[in-house]
Amino acid sequence: MHHHHDAEEKEFFPSIEAISGIEGLMTQNVEQHRAFTPGFERFEEYCRTCLPAGYDGERLKALVEGFAEPLTRHLYDEINTLLALDKYDSAKIRQAYQRFEKSLMATDNVSLLHTSKHHDSWLTMLKQRIAPLVFGTADRSFEGGTHDFPSVPFFVPYVIHYVFARKHRGAWRFNPCTLWRDRRELAYGE
Repeated sequence: MHHHHDAEEKEFFPSIEAISGIEGLMTQNVEQHRAFTPGFERFEEYCRTCLPAGYDGERLKALVEGFAEPLTRHLYDEINTLLALDKYDSAKIRQAYQRFEKSLMATDNVSLLHTSKHHDSWLTMLKQRIAPLVFGTADRSFEGGTHDFPSVPFFVPYVIHYVFARKHRGAWRFNPCTLWRDRRELAYGE
């Protein structure tokens, strides 16, 4: 999450401000990033350092609640911010987003390779964790199915479901979508 928001602030937001000609147009988004970051960092630290014997579900829940409200507000508000960009040159906005996405993917891959001890372990992690997470959170029915994300050949969801997702299959039931990118009822209600 840090990497995504840092990259937005460094790459995408300045491009949007340049296209719109309005300095500070994305300031609210940056401020919202700052609002949930401390709570998210506490959560992240707990997840990295907690051993199974010391796991405390109530503590984990409290940590999530510590950043959930400002993060949720940011995610909802950012939709309206992005929709409001329709009054600017859409081709330039799309190009800015494509540059941002390309740089994000490149730095994700490079940073994962540098932090991994072995290239194979990085590829395994990408296949077993990232692919099922991406597909399990991509709703292909969104806006009537006009967006093909991620755009892949028809057989890829099958490979992800039957091969890559097997190791951590218990976790994917919490995704809001199936690995075929179809919406489903959440596994657990409030």
